[in-house]
Amino acid sequence: MADRWFTGRHCRAALCAFMALASASGPAAAQSVVGKALVEGKPVILFSDRTWTYEDASSDCQTLSAKLAFCGAALGWVTTAKPTPDVLAAFRMNSTTYANFIYEDIGTAQGLSIEGVRNVLLQIVQNQTGTMPVVIETSTATIGTLTAETLVYGFKVSGMDVVYANTFVLGTHSLLQAQTYEISSIYTDTHRQVHADFLSAIQYSGD
Repeated sequence: MADRWFTGRHCRAALCAFMALASASGPAAAQSVVGKALVEGKPVILFSDRTWTYEDASSDCQTLSAKLAFCGAALGWVTTAKPTPDVLAAFRMNSTTYANFIYEDIGTAQGLSIEGVRNVLLQIVQNQTGTMPVVIETSTATIGTLTAETLVYGFKVSGMDVVYANTFVLGTHSLLQAQTYEISSIYTDTHRQVHADFLSAIQYSGD
């Protein structure tokens, strides 16, 4: 399982130092978008498993995989560089607020549980920083019609405080993480609203 951090031209030195540590690989995402083409003059989206679907040119949503689309442009989210291939898509709202999508082909059929996901996410941060992150809260959430859980946790990296709101949907053969994160020492009301709006902009069919 992977938990990733924003990188790219907006990356601060302290953040980039942390991201260099966040390189443990995870299972590749199934049916991720690899390109676009024309079929009989109509635009189509190409997926990594060599399937394709027609692109809805009238939609304001960005197709991220065969199961996932994000309609965040109207909220101010801008696509940015993915820190690693394990991140399905990365976005930036401003200089302190970022988001990631991570999808993995592993779920309850492979023995994964909600508690197991929660523990692994926290363990990843501990392994990378040497300190167990502080759990701020957990709550039930929804992504579309699917039940999810939001785990909010904070930690320091190079002396900088960061708070993650990580909502995950655990399916039979899939795990989707929808993360927003902010440079802050607390889970602010602004971050809480940003995350709620972020989740409302996700279209995900799961399994």
